[in-house]
Amino acid sequence: MQNSVDMNPRFIAIIRWKAGDFMKMKDVIQKTGLTRRTVLYYEEQGLLTSEKTPMNGREYREYTDDHIQLLLDIAALRKAGFSIEEIRTMQHADSEVRPIFLAYRQRLAAQKEEL
Repeated sequence: MQNSVDMNPRFIAIIRWKAGDFMKMKDVIQKTGLTRRTVLYYEEQGLLTSEKTPMNGREYREYTDDHIQLLLDIAALRKAGFSIEEIRTMQHADSEVRPIFLAYRQRLAAQKEEL
C-alpha cells in the first residue's frame, strides 16, 4: 500500500515545482512576452494543452520548455499573419503545411501588388 503523502496531488505538485519540472503561468508570461489571456486563448483554441494539477480546490496549469517553444512558434506565425485555424491545421496535418504556406505566399504577393 502506498503512503497517502505519495498520492497527495499538492505534495506531488510541490515536489515537481521544486525539481524544476514545470513552470507556472507567470513563468510562461515572462519567458514568452505573451499575456495570460493570450496563452489561455491558445489553449481554448486547441493550439496548446497544459498539464493541470488540482491543489487547494483549484486547478493549476503546468508548462514545460516544450510549451514555451510552441507558444513562441504560435506567436511568430500569428505575427506573420497566419490564422488560428491555419495554425491548428498545420499542427494536426503535416500534409496541409505546404498548401497553407503556398496560400500564404499568394496572400503576400497580393499585398505586395497593392502597395
